[in-house]
Amino acid sequence: MADILFQVTNTIALFSWVLLIVFPYKSWSKKLLFTGVILGFSVLYSFLIIKDFNWSIFQYFSTLQGVTELFGDPLNIVVGWVHYLAFDLLVGLYIARDGEKKGIIQT
Repeated sequence: MADILFQVTNTIALFSWVLLIVFPYKSWSKKLLFTGVILGFSVLYSFLIIKDFNWSIFQYFSTLQGVTELFGDPLNIVVGWVHYLAFDLLVGLYIARDGEKKGIIQT
């Protein structure tokens, strides 16, 4: 399951970046990226975290060895990767909006 989620989310992220590069200032592309992809990744991330949530997981974040053990599970790597993809696209969307607002590129 982790492999499939990894491949699907990567493919969606790739097409999202292409969309953001080709149509950075179109309102429909920004809406699709934010409400479709970024929120979709956020929901997936939340679901994956909540479905197997264990309070003892917090002990892993206090040391490098603990984080290394935490990411020994492929599904945990996918959870972290989905978080990264959502945040990265959100930053890209913010940069495009900021560039448009400051008139760096005319729409």
